[in-house]
Amino acid sequence: MLRDPTRLYGGTIPPEKERAAKIISAFTQPPVISIPVFMLLNTEAAGLGGWLLYTLICIVFAIVLPMVFISYFAKRYGNDDGDIVRREDRYVMLALGAVFYLLGTVCLYLADAPEITTVLMLCYLVVTVAVLLITFYWKISLHSIGLMGPSMALFVTFGLPGLALLLLYPPVLWARYYLKKHTPLQLALAPAVGFAITYAIFLLLL
Repeated sequence: MLRDPTRLYGGTIPPEKERAAKIISAFTQPPVISIPVFMLLNTEAAGLGGWLLYTLICIVFAIVLPMVFISYFAKRYGNDDGDIVRREDRYVMLALGAVFYLLGTVCLYLADAPEITTVLMLCYLVVTVAVLLITFYWKISLHSIGLMGPSMALFVTFGLPGLALLLLYPPVLWARYYLKKHTPLQLALAPAVGFAITYAIFLLLL
């Protein structure tokens, strides 16, 4: 039972539910979520060659490089589940992530990628910088914030069906709370931050 939205879950869950929560967490990390999203957005490209080029850029800068360093820092700080739990341990990882998203944005722009793809990569950059600044004072859920931008990009491109990604929010919030990774308040405010930043950028650039 939820009594204090500023506290971590204090109870226990059965092993089978814990396994389910860990699986959900693993497959809803922001870099993992971005794989199908960028692949779909890049269908706006003219021809297979363009789709392959833009998708390769996205895979390198938004998926492979971030995941490599997430795994490295998770192991370095003793987290076998791939999470970087302590707020203070996230600084370098987030700063590197911002660099990767910056490089990805520049490469997509120079390669004349679909506008929505380039703008979403820019959103990842700005959101990551915002999360880094927040992290100096408070911990916020990357899993939760990482669903909002992709959902909005899919909505802009494909209409209402694009919002299907939002259906992942309930299981993600459940998993992160019961794994004791975040408080309810951290989970609730993250999508609001993601929405505000992404909406502002979309309004300016699309």
